[in-house]
Amino acid sequence: MNDYQIKDILAQFCVMIHCLNDMTKSISEMQKSIKEVMSTLDNELNKVEPVKNAPIDSTD
Repeated sequence: MNDYQIKDILAQFCVMIHCLNDMTKSISEMQKSIKEVMSTLDNELNKVEPVKNAPIDSTD
């Protein structure tokens, strides 16, 4: 393997590492967004009063 091939492989490896780093950041941001959505949903659901003995609508 000559120097050019080694440099090419190292360059490809660096690009791959950079892509993996970007993907990790994106996944981390998605996790944060999902946690925020779940927290908001949980807060909204806690505001809803439970319905007790509600009649069942059988119009379908």
